[in-house]
Amino acid sequence: KKVSKKKRQQVEQKFRDYLEKYPEGRLAVNVANTWLKFNENISPSDYYLIARTYLYAKSYTEVQNILNKTKDDDIWTIKTLLLYKEKNYIEANKLLQSKIASGSKTIRTKDYNNVINEYANIYETNSKKYENLSKLLELTKDKKREYIWNLKCSYAPENEKTACYNALYSNYPNGEYSQNALFQSFVQSLKNKNYQTTKKLAQEYLNKYQKSKETPMVMFWLAKLEHNDKMLNSVLKQYPDSYYAYRAFWILHNIQTSTVNSSLRSKPVIYPYRLPDKNSPLYSLFLVKDYELIQKYTNDKFIESWVQYEKGNYASSLITARDAMADLEVKPNKSDLRWRLVYPQNYYKQVKKYANENGNNEALMMAILREESSFNSQAQSGVGAIGLMQLMPQTAQEIASKNNLAFETLYLLNPDINIKLGNMYYSILKKELKNETMAIAAYNGGIGSVSNWKSKFSFADIDEFTVQVPYEETQYYIEKIFGSYWNYTRIYQR
Repeated sequence: KKVSKKKRQQVEQKFRDYLEKYPEGRLAVNVANTWLKFNENISPSDYYLIARTYLYAKSYTEVQNILNKTKDDDIWTIKTLLLYKEKNYIEANKLLQSKIASGSKTIRTKDYNNVINEYANIYETNSKKYENLSKLLELTKDKKREYIWNLKCSYAPENEKTACYNALYSNYPNGEYSQNALFQSFVQSLKNKNYQTTKKLAQEYLNKYQKSKETPMVMFWLAKLEHNDKMLNSVLKQYPDSYYAYRAFWILHNIQTSTVNSSLRSKPVIYPYRLPDKNSPLYSLFLVKDYELIQKYTNDKFIESWVQYEKGNYASSLITARDAMADLEVKPNKSDLRWRLVYPQNYYKQVKKYANENGNNEALMMAILREESSFNSQAQSGVGAIGLMQLMPQTAQEIASKNNLAFETLYLLNPDINIKLGNMYYSILKKELKNETMAIAAYNGGIGSVSNWKSKFSFADIDEFTVQVPYEETQYYIEKIFGSYWNYTRIYQR
């Protein structure tokens, strides 16, 4: 049907808005197809949006059809990405290098960055990635070189990381990646025990970036290095649920062990606020337990989390509450009912029973369940770990065999068996390594790796050990588990 020019423009703007915002959305390909039928002579920038949509959907033939209708300069990032996807690395590299050498400006920063990522990923080792990104950086003319520089530093050899990030920060002190460059310089200095430099960088970071996800760590280390109890208390007050609040509390109270023995008080998850007025429609919905309407009646994420919990959707309940709590700039008191949604005591009876049988800390075991599976008893990872405590079948088989227990892989989907074997496994790690933090590191990174680090690293305390852990995933895992341990302890301890 014929439509007016104004109407056509309105329709196309709707297509444009959708593909700008949701290029990987469920309806994106359908929108792209419809748009092409609606108008066969669209602008190069609109061809760009459609080609990108097809690329994300892996519809490479359709991408090529779009490329044939427009110039390289209009859509070169998409063409380069297509060449990488097709493993035509020589042509892809040639196109990329020619465009960045001429100072060609990309249409979308995200796509430019994706091209650089694809370029780096064709090289197998970090040293090769670093070497070739360095060459690419020399060719780059425009401001986009900051992204290449930042990526290059992430692959730099350990002995060159500090110089790389320092140079990036010096050249772009207010750039898009200056915060990361300054933080990474701080971390490298900390690892190398250049504590005077560490303190200087920490102070500069806190002056420039007072509210970032790294701020608790920087504050903690500056306070620790300067023996500043007032700043440690500030970490506790400003970031009460963080891993660094846990470490600050431990130092302030001179606790030498990673955990303290304390049994938890069982507290159920309940509606996170004062119950609504009896005359309100919401109260009527509570009486009949109409959770669907309750959820629609309010936009509160904690109520949404509670509804999911009542339905037995523990994982989605936890994630919703966790994200909602993270969004709060000022955290509520530890007795606030919302904390129970963020740190619920699911399977607590089994955890308490098997933790006590194996000499484990029950709050720490609750933390493992929470972080490993979000309390989804059917969880299975990409590498084959199963159940609440994410045990590998081979490991579980060995533990069961040593304890004369019957075992089949499907048993790991049983919460009771999974928690029992998980506690047995953790107990073995703890006895072998004689340290709870190292046992938690081994639960993620393997006992062989941790034993090697223990003998190789020079460290005065567990903070110095943790910051030297070379696996970023394992370092983050230690912080996640003990952050959760700290919260279970402060919310539920007797």
